[in-house]
Amino acid sequence: MTELGKLKQHQILVDFSAQSDFYLVYAQRKLIEKNLDFVSCTMKRQKTTLVK
Repeated sequence: MTELGKLKQHQILVDFSAQSDFYLVYAQRKLIEKNLDFVSCTMKRQKTTLVK
């Protein structure tokens, strides 16, 4: 995904994060490091949150 983020021009990149603690911190880090547009996060209680 990191390589795709480097090559991205007009595409929208979405990834998933399955961290159990500090899920928003990890999701935000992935957004920046991988040049993503969205990250879908699954919290401990199985609720899914979309981070932009």
